[in-house]
Amino acid sequence: MKKLYFLALAASVMTFTGCSDDINFGNEGEGSVVISASYNSDVKVNSRAAASDELSESTIVWISSPKGLVRKFEGLNSMPADGIKLVAGNYVAEAWAGDSVSASFESRYFKGRQEFSISNGVTRVDLECKIANVVAAVEYSAAIDNVLSDYTLTIGHKRGELTFEGRDDRRGYFMMPNGVSNLTWKLTGTQNDGSTFTKEGTINNVEAAILYTVSVKYNGNSGSDEEIGAGFITIEIDDTTIDVNDQITVSVAPTITGYGYDMQQPISAEPGKVGRKSVYVTAATALTGMVISSDDFVSILGVNEIDLMRANASVLANLEAKGITYQYAYNEQYDISNLKVNFDETFTNSLSAGVHTIAFAATDGNEKTSTATLKLNLTDADLEADEIPANSPAIWASKVRLTGRLLKDKVSNPGFQIRQVGDIAWEYVPAEVADRAGVTIFADVDGLTPATDYQYRVVCDGFESADIKSFTTAAAPQLPNASFEDWGKSTRAKTPVIPSLNDASLFWDSGNHGSATMGVTLTQKSTDYVKSGDYSAKLRSQFVGIGIAGKFAAGNIFVGQYLYTDGTDGVLGWGREFSGRPTKLTLWAKYEPGTVDKNGKGSHLSQGDLDKGKIYVALMDDNKYAYSNSKSDCDNTSWPFIVQTKAANRQLFDSNDEHVIGYAEIVLDKATEGDGLVNLSVDINYFRTDVIPSNVIFVASASMYGDYFEGGEGSTLYLDDIEFVY
Repeated sequence: MKKLYFLALAASVMTFTGCSDDINFGNEGEGSVVISASYNSDVKVNSRAAASDELSESTIVWISSPKGLVRKFEGLNSMPADGIKLVAGNYVAEAWAGDSVSASFESRYFKGRQEFSISNGVTRVDLECKIANVVAAVEYSAAIDNVLSDYTLTIGHKRGELTFEGRDDRRGYFMMPNGVSNLTWKLTGTQNDGSTFTKEGTINNVEAAILYTVSVKYNGNSGSDEEIGAGFITIEIDDTTIDVNDQITVSVAPTITGYGYDMQQPISAEPGKVGRKSVYVTAATALTGMVISSDDFVSILGVNEIDLMRANASVLANLEAKGITYQYAYNEQYDISNLKVNFDETFTNSLSAGVHTIAFAATDGNEKTSTATLKLNLTDADLEADEIPANSPAIWASKVRLTGRLLKDKVSNPGFQIRQVGDIAWEYVPAEVADRAGVTIFADVDGLTPATDYQYRVVCDGFESADIKSFTTAAAPQLPNASFEDWGKSTRAKTPVIPSLNDASLFWDSGNHGSATMGVTLTQKSTDYVKSGDYSAKLRSQFVGIGIAGKFAAGNIFVGQYLYTDGTDGVLGWGREFSGRPTKLTLWAKYEPGTVDKNGKGSHLSQGDLDKGKIYVALMDDNKYAYSNSKSDCDNTSWPFIVQTKAANRQLFDSNDEHVIGYAEIVLDKATEGDGLVNLSVDINYFRTDVIPSNVIFVASASMYGDYFEGGEGSTLYLDDIEFVY
């Protein structure tokens, strides 16, 4: 039975040689991990193929080392079929799939976890993904219908419930909230005399992967006209480990890529000058089908499609004579395969001007099929523009990078023309050469309007392309409640003040959850200094405790959520989803630093120094860290970064973190001038421009070394009207 296998390949597993047609399964000194999966289902599915596709899309796989997360994949098909390279060492493999819904008759959630190690040779890890839901069902004795009608049984917890109407034989699936270990049930129905019958109770200490069957039985005389009453109806709970009634196997589909070029982009060339083009296919098991199809095959081969894995020798010989060859290698020991299809000059240079497409469909032994298309654009044009895919990192809110290629040797004054959709006039932008070969050109265009449609084309002396392409600039989002008008109280322990109307709409949070245990509010709304609206945010640092029992706490506010108080230390989940790419941060602030006194530890600030405040923003990639703590309301959540201030396991944010895309900070080393708020702004520095942010971290603190419990008593920072400039 295949479950989730991680296959670590030794160096130089198998190599097939043949000049430029070399195919190999690994480079010397490297290990690879090939992943397939299966999930233990408690019920038979109507369509195994549909269930497999759904699970494949929803599966999240994390591979971690002792240093942290190594690789993360969202969807099994995002993993390379030829394996994930890993160095020798110890790892933990984790997988999640399905929908984590509080209560549902259909949605199920699966989890798997296994430690493993990679060394020379082959390592197989059997990671079984089991159902992570608490499961419930209802049964009724036959006699119930004699004394009770219109009966329903509701099962649930504080975040969701399911109602089983009558003899509903479905199973209910529950994900338990943090800190909740019981399911409640309530039986209602109509007695023979027309009165309502109600009985309720609790299923204590429920566990995942256990089926709890609520058996409703009638113990009275059948057909009795007596009032039923609680003594006649009994409820029994039968808890059993869930049986595996079906196993859904999920594997990585074959990968089809261009050999030395991107198949997502068409290949442009003059007729007769295309040259050799190859397509590379990798699969996590043996290939059973490799179909190539094109209308161009009809005139030279007599058919428009050929399955290379099933074609006979005479067909393959005819293909080779026309300039189409392939090499296939399968390693039975490791159950992986590679295939390379070559379209030699004999074939490609025979194609006429126009657009030619060759479609590929690769099927493996797990009945997984992947498709791709090679597009050849043969033209006499002097140059051409590249398509810009939607959500491309080349597109910003107010600027874009246009790219293209020179198709002929002598092209004078290449450039681009651009305009808003609906405009008549074009604006010319000269192009620069991007590579040593002098083929790729580009132009950076700024001053554009966010969320707006544009058109562009390439031009040069004596040539104006008729191929007009388009793109839409990115939106220019702002942070919610960035003027701090919304304030309320959390329903969590000690009901601290929060910068939100309620917990459900929480975007910002603060250390108030920790200081509230001592009756102190560090961050709150203020009318003292306001730029717009009614309120600003007031962040005040102070000692929290009684006598010497306590700690210095910085007034702070951050995008994210306060997760847990570990003794007298905080655990914070920083960041929220955000895809904007602003170029500048601007805000209004007033800073009043206190003097470092007995609360300072001396490692960053000395006694008598003025305190320092800090404001910073970080645009992050899609990486998130899992937080697991059954004592926390935020158990089983994930965050772009998790801060821990306890000295024994201190974990603080570093702007040089590999997941930071862009960063800007403002350090307040003295009091701001004047009696009111002042405008502060800073450019955002982008370390990476090849990826669009997925999350944002924003932090403001009246004491920048508050993580170390250092600062000045009474240091106060007012904030209002935070804005991103695009």
